[in-house]
Amino acid sequence: MQTDTQEKETIMEPVHRQFLWKRPIVLMGIAAFTTAGTALAANAADAAHTLKTVAQIAPELRPQGVPLDYLVTPVGFFSPSCVKRVQDDTAPGAARCTQPHYRYDGARVEPNGAFFPGKIKASAAAYYSGPIEDAHLTLKDPIGKFQAEWVVPKAPADIDTQSVYYSIEAEGIGPSNSATVLRSELSYEMGFPNPGAWELTVWVQSEGKLYYSGPVEVNEGDVIVGDITKKSGNTWSVRATDKRTGEAVGREATVYEMQKIYGGVLRVRDVRNCNQFPSGSPFVFSKVEAFAPNLVDRYSLPWTLNPPKSISLPCKFGVSTGPDSSIILSY
Repeated sequence: MQTDTQEKETIMEPVHRQFLWKRPIVLMGIAAFTTAGTALAANAADAAHTLKTVAQIAPELRPQGVPLDYLVTPVGFFSPSCVKRVQDDTAPGAARCTQPHYRYDGARVEPNGAFFPGKIKASAAAYYSGPIEDAHLTLKDPIGKFQAEWVVPKAPADIDTQSVYYSIEAEGIGPSNSATVLRSELSYEMGFPNPGAWELTVWVQSEGKLYYSGPVEVNEGDVIVGDITKKSGNTWSVRATDKRTGEAVGREATVYEMQKIYGGVLRVRDVRNCNQFPSGSPFVFSKVEAFAPNLVDRYSLPWTLNPPKSISLPCKFGVSTGPDSSIILSY
């Protein structure tokens, strides 16, 4: 996804009244914000969960210059000191990460936001890693809740080393005027500890750090509900729930002003052909809804559709809207 300065702005039209524009988000490298935590119960499969390290990526696929102990996340490579799995009610610390992180293309992003292009080995050029497509909306009005449903798809026909991530997200302004991102995510990873499993995870990005809860393993055909909801004051929650089992993961975060929502996002890592996406394109986010602070009035959502740009994979990518307030991601 691009930053606010790169994207075309769009307006969320209120049902009953008009609001003033909010001030722009200040982004530093990646989204940053302060969290306060309540992690929901996860299943037993997550007890031994560890994120994959760069050292566990095939040497020919590693971007040059990324430290081998860095952790692989849906949004790049991060120092172990800047990634924390949260399983209890303890609020994670808010100290800013002092280590750079790296994008999938090897670009280094310093804690102050300074950006340095990276290098990809020739052997990795046939693989794509990064964001593919999304539908997003710059908010004009305050919201109290944002939610969507989706169905866990079939596994890819061609299974190699790839990871695929589907999510809904919200960005806002947190303490110290830092940008805030909350992400409710479904992922398919050929990683650890459950390679080839579909899993739910929620992510919080804060001051250059990543906090996450989960994962919860889910099955093909399960209906998932992702929601991002204002609780009280400046406290927001982000959750992912399996409607079949009732299992869920969640976190809370401090957000002063929510400013952008993503009704559907597709990211990947190490994909080299179209059969490495989940079978059964397209992927549909349905019942994508945003509510006013009273949690009753619903807004109309004129999405900005952001299809892929400069991706060499010969897939039938595309973003569209459909019935049942849906966002459709094709590949």
